[in-house]
Amino acid sequence: MIGSGVIGVGAVAGELGIISPEADLIQFNQNVKFREVEPAEDLIVFEQSVGEIEPAADLITFQQRVVTAGQQPPKPPAAYVWINGIDYSSDTEMNVSASYNEDQNATARIFVFREIESIINIPAFHGKKILITTHADPRDAASEVFPLFTGWIETARHNRTKRGIDFTCTNLRDEQLGDEDGGQILALTGGIYSPATQVEDATGREYVTEVMKTVPGSIGYDRAGNLRFYTWGVAGKPVDLTLTNAEVAYEDPTTEFQTRSTVINRVTINLDYRYSLLRTFSSEVDVYKERNLVTGQFSTQFGPRDIIDYKAFRRDLMIDKAQSFDPWETVSFSIYPLERAGNGGFVFDNLMTSADTWCQGFKSSIVRRVAQPVTESYKIIITAPQSVDAYGKVIDGSEANYSIDTEYDQALWEDEYRELGKFDAAASQAAYQSAADNRRTDLARAFEAAYRIGKKQLIEAHRQSEVGATVHSIIPVDLGNIIRHDNRIVDSTGQCTGVEYTIGDGIRRTNIRMAISYMDTGVAAPAENWAAPVAPGYPEANIELISTAEYNPDSEVRAFDINVAEIPPDYTDELMPAIATTSCDLPLEINNITLVNGF
Repeated sequence: MIGSGVIGVGAVAGELGIISPEADLIQFNQNVKFREVEPAEDLIVFEQSVGEIEPAADLITFQQRVVTAGQQPPKPPAAYVWINGIDYSSDTEMNVSASYNEDQNATARIFVFREIESIINIPAFHGKKILITTHADPRDAASEVFPLFTGWIETARHNRTKRGIDFTCTNLRDEQLGDEDGGQILALTGGIYSPATQVEDATGREYVTEVMKTVPGSIGYDRAGNLRFYTWGVAGKPVDLTLTNAEVAYEDPTTEFQTRSTVINRVTINLDYRYSLLRTFSSEVDVYKERNLVTGQFSTQFGPRDIIDYKAFRRDLMIDKAQSFDPWETVSFSIYPLERAGNGGFVFDNLMTSADTWCQGFKSSIVRRVAQPVTESYKIIITAPQSVDAYGKVIDGSEANYSIDTEYDQALWEDEYRELGKFDAAASQAAYQSAADNRRTDLARAFEAAYRIGKKQLIEAHRQSEVGATVHSIIPVDLGNIIRHDNRIVDSTGQCTGVEYTIGDGIRRTNIRMAISYMDTGVAAPAENWAAPVAPGYPEANIELISTAEYNPDSEVRAFDINVAEIPPDYTDELMPAIATTSCDLPLEINNITLVNGF
């Protein structure tokens, strides 16, 4: 025989299907006559298919009560309550409630009587695991037992007037989500994470929050404590529960449609991407003076004669100058050899005896590198045409602004890089440019994440209408279930966003709240045509500039005026190409609803 939860009232063993120790009501004496020993073997073989992620837990909980033979099967308790594995069902007041709301912690309340003058250790209950279950049919001990709540004791308060303890309980949704594996959350939800559009270096609970920004759905834990994720909407999903006239006979369903001020139907996203364009400026410095340079004339009795500047230049000084154009780098140079003075006339050229020491100038090829900051600006506009038609205008939500910066050290290119000695200068420069623009993958992910975030905002803004129903029985319902109203008041299909269970003296009630997305429009749902913006491409990075060198024959100067090219500000100041804009339409699910104003 096993107990019924009512002291002194028994039931035939196996009828309640649960066994746990209780105080001895009858004492047995046993004599062993013989013993059989059977070899160990598998009792049960389980094969599992994962639909939800279930934490490790006891597979079966047994409860044992001993009663007198011959009694009628008892009425099962209104609810079974286990705290930290100990059965408190018979001590629990018939006043149990549990509440579930989308994206929030689930809660429960119970009251447990304690014996008069017993010692009550309140801290011993804090944080302990609690499980509340009930029968599908409160009159039938053989009916299905299903969980109402799985969680932990949040508070325990001594109620001296009632001689017991008030318990409030929570399923610690946020805390549990923070302990989940991040990769598992990504795989389960199909979400993405971009540090550019979400909190950078997010971990734990914050990471789950950031991932869920990109998923039009909700995540939490069901009545049995299993991790549960569901996408928003009813399209393509089977109906889990239908509420007919019979279910809502005692109390009419209620409706509450979303307010106008909560509606948005267009979201604008701005994203800036900053990188460094590694420019190379090249120029040629041509420093040359002919040996027999005519600088003027003078008159003689034989006629005019040329004034000739025969100057030449020290070769070593010219070689040194050919390589001294800092911050420009000389990549190559050549020396103009010494020319003979006199143009064939009778001029004694005393320099020709040491021709290798003198020259007429040089020609240098020089380069300079500048890492120019570039900011590419992108704009993504997401519009819900059905909503624009329904409300007669475009209603903008708050603009979202994101940015990505490569944070490149410009000195690596401008000061440290040198072309000399490079086997393949083009390949080397390409590698440097890749390092200066190394977050294109992050940009692509940011585009996708930003679009998903905006998409969820628009869907959420149109998912605010609700239909409520009160059913005077306990029905196993989970958040995300598809609910069908097919009764004399409401005809519609929506998604469960709230459940409240109440068990009391003569009361077994389930309040179910479902969300619908409804608007008055005849515009057909558009195709979802999202595409990432197209990058403007690299501007020309290699620029040729002109440098000049002129010889000044003035007797007091007789030197070169060298003017190395100046780099225009357009190549050094921040470059901002035209904004790349992409617009896309978002289809919204519409759940039709029919309300009947009558009895």
